[in-house]
Amino acid sequence: MTADQELFADRLPTYLTRFVGRSREIADVESLLDDCRLVTICGVGGAGKTRLAIEVARRWRSRAGLGQAYWVSLAAISQPEAVPQAVVAGLDLDRGSGRDSLAVVIEALGDHPAVVLLDNCEHVAEACHRFLAPVMGACPELIVLATSREPLRVPGERLFPIPPLGAVDSSVGDDQRSEAADLFIDRALATAPAYALTESNTAVIGRICERLDGLPLAIELAASWVRVLSVNDLLVEIENGMEVLTSGTATVTARHRSMHAVLDSSWEWLGNEERRVLAGLSVFAGGFTREAAHAVAGAKLSSLASLVERSLIQRLPDATGGTRYQVHELVRSYALERLECEGAEVAESARSLHLDFFLALVERADTAWETPNWSAWLELVRVDQANIDTAMLFALARRDAERALRLAAGLYSYWIFTSIPAHYSKVLDRALALPIQSDTASATRSRAGALNVAGFAAIAMGDLPLARARFADDLVLCESLDDPVLTAEALRGLAHALMQAGELGLAREHLDRSALISRRAGDLPGVAWSTHDLGEWELASGQPERAEADLIEALRQFSEFGGEIGIYRTEVLLGVIDVGRGDWAAALTRFGHALDRAAAMRFKVRVPMVFEGLAAIAAALARAELAAQMFGAAERWRESYGFMRLHYLDATYRRSVTRTRRQLTSQEWQANHDLGASWTSAQALQVADSVIMKLSRALERDAVGLTERERSVLRLLELGLSNDDIADRLVISPRTVHAHLRSIFDKLGVSTRTAAAHEATRLHLT
Repeated sequence: MTADQELFADRLPTYLTRFVGRSREIADVESLLDDCRLVTICGVGGAGKTRLAIEVARRWRSRAGLGQAYWVSLAAISQPEAVPQAVVAGLDLDRGSGRDSLAVVIEALGDHPAVVLLDNCEHVAEACHRFLAPVMGACPELIVLATSREPLRVPGERLFPIPPLGAVDSSVGDDQRSEAADLFIDRALATAPAYALTESNTAVIGRICERLDGLPLAIELAASWVRVLSVNDLLVEIENGMEVLTSGTATVTARHRSMHAVLDSSWEWLGNEERRVLAGLSVFAGGFTREAAHAVAGAKLSSLASLVERSLIQRLPDATGGTRYQVHELVRSYALERLECEGAEVAESARSLHLDFFLALVERADTAWETPNWSAWLELVRVDQANIDTAMLFALARRDAERALRLAAGLYSYWIFTSIPAHYSKVLDRALALPIQSDTASATRSRAGALNVAGFAAIAMGDLPLARARFADDLVLCESLDDPVLTAEALRGLAHALMQAGELGLAREHLDRSALISRRAGDLPGVAWSTHDLGEWELASGQPERAEADLIEALRQFSEFGGEIGIYRTEVLLGVIDVGRGDWAAALTRFGHALDRAAAMRFKVRVPMVFEGLAAIAAALARAELAAQMFGAAERWRESYGFMRLHYLDATYRRSVTRTRRQLTSQEWQANHDLGASWTSAQALQVADSVIMKLSRALERDAVGLTERERSVLRLLELGLSNDDIADRLVISPRTVHAHLRSIFDKLGVSTRTAAAHEATRLHLT
């Protein structure tokens, strides 16, 4: 390194604090610089653009032959025409009297390799554009790094939207801290050296960083309060607003001493239309689509584009193929303050439009739930769950009973089949407790639908008296509406509650009546569900043959109109029947189909029934360790999602557990049970798939019927040994080897040694 270069290195901005993380971002920016000469690091104020750019510049200039690097801060520039003079000063050039600044820069840089870092360009972006275009054209070896809240729009410019500080990489394990947490801890220790890091406060730090969306400035400002507040109290303060995100430290620039100041400056650059749109977008929770932004905030594409360019909103990848955006949480909180400053009526109107949009989305999804399009609509609801929850809370807060109940009724399929009952049951109770201000048919229908959802939620959580009361009230309302489809649904729900309570006689009466009403109304889904529920009743009554006939017919009926949840539930029950009669192969096929649907549709109901069925098969095939693991996974699933076991399967469950425990020591049972209980739901589904494969192979091996001696012969044949070599290894005669091979060929259905070896590999026989 030359003396001049060493001198320049000392001029780069230095910080008293350590640079934390960003290794991936540094590599990404360097990769962009390999392919282009101008990279603009974009991001909202406080995202860490300057620190990242300086770190890249330090590393980039150290590459052999790249010459010097220069840092030019434009933060204090108030007039666009002052940009060229600021660059001249940053490059430490002698402008001389009357010389043009642009000419001075071009002459100095010429064709020499150099890196120029233009910092804080957003408020003079157009002036930067006018300056850089001729300079880069005249200086072919010049590399420019810029930081800005919006693009400079110079030809050849590549943008790098700076992401939040990285979260934990799940592939390295749960015990690894995120970069955001590392930054918090580093700054907290600098502020309060005696600060003690513990397992409990590390978890709270993670929640603080998550609440701050990994924004470095916000994290640093929050960490500065550790000398005054515990991290638990700090989290509470952050959740109550941005007041704590300030700093009085003299070394912090005025524009960075509070998040509010940073966002104030961003707000001032916006036009009136952009301000109105950003304020309206603040009512969204999580992300939102273009359609939602237009419906709720009146956002035009031009407004969204402008806000994206200024890094106030971000475009997100969307698995549904559409365009989706997100407002940074701190920006959203700030914009919400601005919205509320416009008056209660304006804020109320925005929230009401938000509720209307997501209510319409939910009701469209609900009409599709018994069709082949349900999975696509289900995904739309799942992606916008945070917005739907926010809409529901708004309806409850303003005591809007009808819209709250309509929303609850529309969420029937999403809540009952894919969600955790404990998460939505309290909201349901609050909605049902609201007095309805109207006695119209639509209001009555909404309440009936919500009662139906609440009834199934109560069954899932084991509160059968409440379930029975909910369905009874639902039935009264449906009969008053003279709606056969809803009446049949209420009867089936009431029958489920009675079945689970062991009142099979009364349950059968309701099921027969439901089936009759559905047939007379020509309600094909209702007929299919009645057939399914009658099959389940037969199973609960100890008549598996009759149950199987009804369920096979229900499966045919569901398949006719694409009733995915009906097909899934029927496959599970047919698998249970197959287990009961010892048809392991058929049961594994049924359970495999069910698990495929559970994984694809993210079903939560009945999954532990599949796990317990697989455990019963594993125990019967003397695979006790697999059985114990599946029992543990089933127990964890029930604890996590709150689904009680169907009472008529209790005896089968106890027998299977007893059989498994007899094959293991107490320590082996506990270790394998704990292993299964430690899996996440995704891991449990994945392991269940592998268990099905293992048990299927075990059945195929057993079906082949090879003796132990024949397995030994086949194993040596796979290794390519001749009959004589096999005879020598096993100390038997070649004639005996030949006889064993004839028997093996017959059992495997093959005629050559190669085919026998192939089958042995396929069936894992050796």
